Amino acid sequence: MNWLKKINIRQGIAKYMLSREAKHIRRERKSVSFAEAKKIGILYEAGSRENYELVKSYVRKLRSMQKEVQSLGFIDSKKVPGDQYIKLGLDFFTREHLSWWMLPHSRLTSNFIQEKFDILLNLNMSGCLQLEYISAYSKARYRTGRYAEGNDRYYDLMIHLKPSDDLKSFIEQTDHYMNLIYS
Repeated sequence: MNWLKKINIRQGIAKYMLSREAKHIRRERKSVSFAEAKKIGILYEAGSRENYELVKSYVRKLRSMQKEVQSLGFIDSKKVPGDQYIKLGLDFFTREHLSWWMLPHSRLTSNFIQEKFDILLNLNMSGCLQLEYISAYSKARYRTGRYAEGNDRYYDLMIHLKPSDDLKSFIEQTDHYMNLIYS
């Protein structure tokens, strides 16, 4: 059996385990207006330089609004590419930080999960299991993410994306609805 098939089987089992366990996750949900939020967490797929730059720019915008922001990007490779630099609050994790089941298993991801963000923004475009896992277990008071069947267990607000939407439009829609709904 080739390595890709093994990874897909492990991820399939992990997805099943997460969906089964997510039913039992209890947390304190609390609606927080974007204006009142002081601490924001951002999850995203950081495999491309473009995604990294878009999120870095969005983090800068939120920080200019006096928000404390931490982002965590997943890079689906063993190492962080040389052209992406870890900066304060702009962290990455890679396959090196995953368990045998392909789930996040490192101090960095555990600390992010335990952080009590006012709002968690999961800007995951493709249903990345590793980012869904972090969202499911996050101690954030309010969580937003992409609409997908079954994601209602993980999120308080889901954004429906068109197939033509990219990360830039997802950020714009998330920002728009978070400002609109709770202002």
